Amino acid sequence: MNQYIVIGTVVIIMAVTYAYFADEDNIEYEYSGIVRDISSSANGYTFYIDTSEGDMKCYYPEKPVKYGHYRIKGSLSSDGSIYFVEWMQSMDVTDDG
Repeated sequence: MNQYIVIGTVVIIMAVTYAYFADEDNIEYEYSGIVRDISSSANGYTFYIDTSEGDMKCYYPEKPVKYGHYRIKGSLSSDGSIYFVEWMQSMDVTDDG
């Protein structure tokens, strides 16, 4: 009987954890800013994002919207010249009503 309680509890914890992190609003981001100067590259797009700390060159496989407001998370290249975006979400507010 006790083993089923433990297994059930673990399954519930895993389900709640998955549901929490599946919602993109719960993902922590490292930077937010305005995208500009988008260029196409061999496997994606490079662009600059203007943040409160300054601007930085980024790479992402999908094309962002020019002058869109985004929050991003990723890692800096070993030489520090480009930020490889792993996750990106638009923060622009639209009025669909």
